[in-house]
Amino acid sequence: MIALSRRRKGIVKIGEGCFGEVFRTVASTNSSTGDETVEQIVAIKLVPIEGKVLFNGDSQKSFNEVLSEVIVSKELTALSIGLCNRTESFVQLKSVNLVQGSFPTYLTKAWEKYHREKESENDHPRIFPKDQLWLVIESVFGGSALENNVPTCPAARLSVLRQVAFALAVAEAELKFEHRDLHWGNVLIHRTTSKTSISQDCVSCSSLHGDDGGRGEKVELPSIHFRLQNRHYQVPSFGCSVVIIDFTLSRLEQNGGLVYVNLSADPALFESKGDYQFDIYRLMRSHNRDRWDLFSPKTNLLWLHYLATKLHFSPSGLPTDSSDSVSAFHLGYTRQLVSLECDLRLSDYVSASDLVQRHPVFTECLRKSRDAVR
Repeated sequence: MIALSRRRKGIVKIGEGCFGEVFRTVASTNSSTGDETVEQIVAIKLVPIEGKVLFNGDSQKSFNEVLSEVIVSKELTALSIGLCNRTESFVQLKSVNLVQGSFPTYLTKAWEKYHREKESENDHPRIFPKDQLWLVIESVFGGSALENNVPTCPAARLSVLRQVAFALAVAEAELKFEHRDLHWGNVLIHRTTSKTSISQDCVSCSSLHGDDGGRGEKVELPSIHFRLQNRHYQVPSFGCSVVIIDFTLSRLEQNGGLVYVNLSADPALFESKGDYQFDIYRLMRSHNRDRWDLFSPKTNLLWLHYLATKLHFSPSGLPTDSSDSVSAFHLGYTRQLVSLECDLRLSDYVSASDLVQRHPVFTECLRKSRDAVR
């Protein structure tokens, strides 16, 4: 694990999946000018591949299976510098390495600490032999999962849904992209608001909707920017920026090439029950008639509706003593979120791109042409 050995200090396990483990650490890189070192928080995803040892009861992934995720990650990262279609809301890939060796002691300690605190569902890494192959994917750290970090502020909740929708729309337009597994564990939230806000009414939006503490100053709304078919959209963040992760099941096209996963080969994916997330897999299959090679952007809308239900129905935890102005502000955004959830459930939209270019919740984010240069 030479790729990680120089970063032992402060390494922490932050997540896991049937694929492997995810750790957080600090990477040192040269600045753009090259005259100083800059530290950046990164996420390291470790995936055991091509081994004979069963992991979590299943065979390890093959080179071909992990290659598709790497290609998708690379293409989505490139959208951050796109000309006609641009977004920075997909996790930014930094490097991909293939390494060989047993699980090192310092990572095992981080794994065991996570297990003591949260009870890991993965097999203990001691099962892996000394000649185990690992895919090491390093990305910019995007924040914590939405499922554990739902904003209290309705304006921030709507912003999260807007950001996800615009990101999907951009990827659809440029890459004919479908995520196909966009549950709220794969949407990361990075808080951009200071904990010491001007007003105590709502940490998420107190200073962001124009409350300057009575000083009479104009407060500019921090925004997340998107370019879709050469049009510039600006989404007020209300203290939250979104990063979309995990492209294990995703589909895209680029330069005549097609990358996708045949989900029909995994019938167990469609058998789980109990949460709306599991219904979405079956709805996707019903919509595309089990043709996973075809571009069916309606699947992105299915996941957007799933996220809308999570954002709408999660307890808000808002203070009950908010001022009248803040309460009215919250009520307005709550109504927009409720309306959007209903429209996504009943609508005739065909894709995320179609949605953001026609629905008023999104079209109001369009900037005028003279302001659209960025």
